[in-house]
Amino acid sequence: MAFMNFSGFFYARNDLRLFKIEKKNELKSFFYKDYTLSSYKDALNLNNEIFFYQSLKEGLFKKNDEILVSNLGKK
Repeated sequence: MAFMNFSGFFYARNDLRLFKIEKKNELKSFFYKDYTLSSYKDALNLNNEIFFYQSLKEGLFKKNDEILVSNLGKK
């Protein structure tokens, strides 16, 4: 009988979240725009989660936008 060891076995671990923006804060620096996005508390999001995003573009997010967030590996 052969035994298998899965310690070196690689697989994709992800965490998908769909949330709706309740409010956003924007902080504009010289090159980048920093966004702080707060989600609504609903059946899918039991906690009011906050996400941070940095971009060169302006006006990416607005209130009530729906966003799908994927975390790969560690959070």
